[in-house]
Amino acid sequence: MSEQQHEIATVAGPARGFAAALAARLGRTGTLLAALTLVGGCSATALVYDNAPWLIQTRVEDYFSLSDEQEAYVEASIRELAVWHRREELPRYARALERLERDFADGISAAEYDAMMGELYDARSRIGERSLPAIARFLAGVTPQQIDEYDEAFREALEEDRERLELSPEERRERRFERLLDNLEDWFDDLDDRQIARLRELSYALPDNYGQWLAYRERRHEDFLALLRRRPGADAIEAWLRAQWIERDRHAHDPQYAALRERFRADTRAMLLEMDKVLNARQRQHAIARLAGYRRDLAELSVANVGHVPVRLPGDSK
Repeated sequence: MSEQQHEIATVAGPARGFAAALAARLGRTGTLLAALTLVGGCSATALVYDNAPWLIQTRVEDYFSLSDEQEAYVEASIRELAVWHRREELPRYARALERLERDFADGISAAEYDAMMGELYDARSRIGERSLPAIARFLAGVTPQQIDEYDEAFREALEEDRERLELSPEERRERRFERLLDNLEDWFDDLDDRQIARLRELSYALPDNYGQWLAYRERRHEDFLALLRRRPGADAIEAWLRAQWIERDRHAHDPQYAALRERFRADTRAMLLEMDKVLNARQRQHAIARLAGYRRDLAELSVANVGHVPVRLPGDSK
């Protein structure tokens, strides 16, 4: 997912992105609650959530061929994180969705939007802080061959993303508009012609930073690759990851890219607040009903019985 797609997914709805991005960083994936928006009912929600550890481990194995010891460590670490996430984070998400229901009832104000996004970034930071020690410990033990495998897998994914650059700016804007329209109609039901026209106008006015985002992503990969090949300890890796994952929103490590990102966020904020003004009562109620359903599902999942799996670190005695 591109930086632009992530920003749009974060706030389009804006409930879809709120749920999805609150779960992003659970093992560096947005799969978990993003998938919840594609299913209905508590049993389906539980199925997606309960299988999230497997989905995350599969993602890790897309980049690294794991030894038996590493596989056991990754599985136990993800399980430990999932137990914490269910117990500590899901109740927070349920309360946040309850507030969002109230906010939707009479329209989202700028202050309410900013508070929602603040909660989102705080949640991302909490998950990052919880997961970083285990991730850093794993990365400190990868072999040179595994680093090369990671590099190859990343570059293959980057080449797929570069294919979008072959599209014209007009084609990329149209695709972005279509994604936004799908997101909004998923949450608010069908938009009328006037609303669709306004969305197209606002969406097309958003900056097209896709090329800059790809360049930034590649620079960050090169920096990360150089870090791994220096074979530092877990503490140095954890510090680097914290700067990139958690502190990136507070401190600009790449001022030029940070300026582009902040402009895009500000423009997206203005667009969604403007769209919120043109929703009718039926559309608001449609979104509130969906939010209430997910809130109930998350509340039930948070108290479901989950076994505790102790984490055994690579190299620890048995």
